[in-house]
Amino acid sequence: SAYGEARAIIATNGVLGLYRGFGVSLLAYLPGGTVWWGAYGVVDRSARAHFGLPRTAGHALGAIAAAIATVGTTAPLDLVKTRVQLATGQQAPSVASTLVAVIRVEGVSALYRG
Repeated sequence: SAYGEARAIIATNGVLGLYRGFGVSLLAYLPGGTVWWGAYGVVDRSARAHFGLPRTAGHALGAIAAAIATVGTTAPLDLVKTRVQLATGQQAPSVASTLVAVIRVEGVSALYRG
């Protein structure tokens, strides 16, 4: 049960164990909005200005580009966040050491798997 898991985490890592990976979660998700709106705006305006596409088509292309850019940016960060949160033991591994370990053991493509 969720209650049992929470108790086990607290017993092993203390109350702060419930927040393991919180900082890396912020690192993973905060850039998403910036990347989304930046990509959307650039592609939307460019599609309409340079190719004369109707407003709706510009919006659609902007949304597609924004989704691709956001996933491309945040997927590796999300993978690292998950690995940090699932790590066992008292001390959570650092973001940098987790990223390096994933790339060394599984290769760069592992950052985008799943």
